[in-house]
Amino acid sequence: MRLRTNIFLWVALATVVPLTALALAATLYSEHRYRREAEGEIHASLNTIVAELDRRLRFERGLLASLATSPAVKAFEPSLEAAMAGHRDPGFATGRERLTGFLEAFGQVMADIGTLRVLDAQGNTLIKVQNGERSPPAYAGMAPYPYAEAEVGDPGFARRLHALPAEEVGYMVLPPSRAPFEALGLAPALNAVRALRTERGTVGFLMLTSTGLRLERTLTLAPRLHGGQLLVAELNPDNERRDGLILHEDAAGIGFASPRHPGMDLERVVGGDLRRALAAEPFGVVTGPDPGQRIYYQEYLPYPSRLISWVVASRVDAAQLAAPFARIRWSILLLAALTVGLGLLLAQMSARRLAHPIDRLAGQLTAYGRGSYQPPAADARSDEIRQLQGAFRDMAANLERARQDRDRAEGMMRQSAKLASIGQLAAGIGHELNNPLNNILGLTRLAERSHPEDEGLRADLRSIREEAERASETVEGILNFARQVPPQYSEIELDGWLREGAALVAQAAADKGVHLETGAEPGLRLQGDRRQLQQVLINLLINAIDSISASTNSESGEIRLETQEIPKSDENAVNQSPTIRLTVYDNGTGIAREEIDNIFDPFYTTKEPGKGTGLGLSVSYMIIEQFGGAIKVNSEVNHGTALSIYLQMAA
Repeated sequence: MRLRTNIFLWVALATVVPLTALALAATLYSEHRYRREAEGEIHASLNTIVAELDRRLRFERGLLASLATSPAVKAFEPSLEAAMAGHRDPGFATGRERLTGFLEAFGQVMADIGTLRVLDAQGNTLIKVQNGERSPPAYAGMAPYPYAEAEVGDPGFARRLHALPAEEVGYMVLPPSRAPFEALGLAPALNAVRALRTERGTVGFLMLTSTGLRLERTLTLAPRLHGGQLLVAELNPDNERRDGLILHEDAAGIGFASPRHPGMDLERVVGGDLRRALAAEPFGVVTGPDPGQRIYYQEYLPYPSRLISWVVASRVDAAQLAAPFARIRWSILLLAALTVGLGLLLAQMSARRLAHPIDRLAGQLTAYGRGSYQPPAADARSDEIRQLQGAFRDMAANLERARQDRDRAEGMMRQSAKLASIGQLAAGIGHELNNPLNNILGLTRLAERSHPEDEGLRADLRSIREEAERASETVEGILNFARQVPPQYSEIELDGWLREGAALVAQAAADKGVHLETGAEPGLRLQGDRRQLQQVLINLLINAIDSISASTNSESGEIRLETQEIPKSDENAVNQSPTIRLTVYDNGTGIAREEIDNIFDPFYTTKEPGKGTGLGLSVSYMIIEQFGGAIKVNSEVNHGTALSIYLQMAA
């Protein structure tokens, strides 16, 4: 026994100690390489973020330049030219109304675009359209026409406007009377301006004040590698109040869509090392105010012809990069100590107790690897072997669950890819068809007014108009399907929301003789976009009404809305959190089993031709998936359908 112990001890010392030292050295080398790779990944991520921000700003400049050369704006330039000369053009009111309508329609189509202004040569606002809604011209000034905003009180504002580049988009800060954030703080981004020019020179300006939501969405979707926190700040040597101004910071929860206090600057947040490093290199890494924090940064010039830059930075806790390797080193040392300490005690006993169960378990693992699973017997005398057997059973169960999860995820990915590709195609087709349809509608109305005495011709024209309107509604459905409208999150009280949605379709249900019953457990709340989720509810209710209308039991049609709170332990729970299940029951025609897999495909419909576009459930699927939820269908032909939505409860 002593000889065996001595041999085991010398073997352990000869193998465990060198292997431990080698493992520690390997972890040090791996940590060094991992840090270098992590820095490269973070810099690449920052470069991607800068490229995306630049793409957003270039799109904004291109959009403003295109608007400035659009026919609607060009048609208003003679009125601006007359205003610059000090008199009012006879067509001023008509021209302003047409241009306001054009900009209003443009703002409604381009969601989150912000505020569009048309300024005269003195910088006063003739037209203002904010988020697709016009501001009436209600302010009097020195000119013979009213303004949409009070007259500018800053005499240098017009000079700064005329100092901007004449043939390209420039950027500037609005005076206090015009700045939307001035009462709360500084605006995060500058305003884009394009001069309107005729042969007499600059006669006015087109200005865009962005909401910042598009830039903020880019930063929100950007990955935070290694637990980093993004920060964007403005470096502006020409404006002391904005120099070092924080535009976005994850830690404080502020973004481009909210005002900034001028006291919240770069030095106050991350110290002065970052600014000094920027003076030497446009990108790199510095140590933060906390010695354990690393700041990876990159400088970016967002505004052409302006000496203004943004610094985009990611603050990463250095301990987080080293934590996995520290745990590995401690594990190695602990394992070496346990191996030496327990080896002598277990040497003899383990040889007899472990050999046979290990051989049998190894055989079962080999069989499992070949596709044959036999649960291991629980007759082992060793706890470790029983743990291995239990781990084997858990591993087999986890692999089976992982396979099922993978299959579900692949199905969702295929559905998402299908929706994305069809959505792009649908958007192109919809835009191409919309203009001809609008022309048809306009021409039919003109023809009806031109031939009031010819009733037969007017009847034919009404038929043409009705068909064109139906086609236009289909095109609008296609465009709504293709649009990616960002959600506006709010807390939704479920009972009132259900009653509100049911009220919107109550008349349609009554016309079809359908009884609509709603009910929700009191106190349940959702977190989501009220309008988008209400669109989903209405789509489901309309489909249920149509299904009952097509059924032979339409005289006794019934729709029930039921809700249920699902605990986070349930397999249907969203993100392993408390979940609300909303189910729409109907006793309509039902859905055949072979059709259920296709009902969420765009343009797939079981309705009669002309009765539907096949987009309602596709749009509903996209909205629910956007909020991390799920839709499940249970249906039986001639007995009805139960369609359930699973959404996470509000915290």
